[in-house]
Amino acid sequence: MASLTEDDMTLIPEVIKLMSPLKVATTLLSEENNPTISMISPIQSKLQRQFQPDESDHMVISQMKERFRPDFDGRYTYLQDLLHYASALDPRFKDLAFLDDNETKDMIFMKITAEVVKMDGQAGDGDTLNEDQAAETEGDRSPHREEEETDDVPPMKKTALDQMFGDFLPARSPVKKTTKERAKEEVLKYRERDALGSGQINGNKEAAR
Repeated sequence: MASLTEDDMTLIPEVIKLMSPLKVATTLLSEENNPTISMISPIQSKLQRQFQPDESDHMVISQMKERFRPDFDGRYTYLQDLLHYASALDPRFKDLAFLDDNETKDMIFMKITAEVVKMDGQAGDGDTLNEDQAAETEGDRSPHREEEETDDVPPMKKTALDQMFGDFLPARSPVKKTTKERAKEEVLKYRERDALGSGQINGNKEAAR
């Protein structure tokens, strides 16, 4: 039986360090009590970064990374949009910190907004917004891009009070908003709230028991 060399003993901790995130990812995605679809994109991003080459890597570690990377990069490519939506709608991952491009983050929420408006339109509201129209509007007043957009809203009918005292009372802004405006405002409010930490999630679960 061959004994481990000193080089082997040095390599073992490096292999454990490299492979540990895989064990954690497997555990997370195997938990039946937690929905997992929103975790897939963050986990995939974490693993892709974990297996990026580093000049200081041992030759064996470098070879392991090279073997694993294609497998990570080729996973779920046909489901990327769905996985990004799921992460964006999870309060823990809604900051989309696993994505580096702010424009990509904005586009994800634009598409979510468009889908909300589309669903509302199918329920009876004619003010629909498809993805192409969403792109033309240049965003959803996201934290990364500010947008000023006004829709044609018919003027409100003046009340008797307005007619009598209109010169003395401040003008009122129309209160009726289109589906697109309501959806964009709700998405913006959602994005401005702090993401929930895992401790908050677990605390809520414990309190519910």
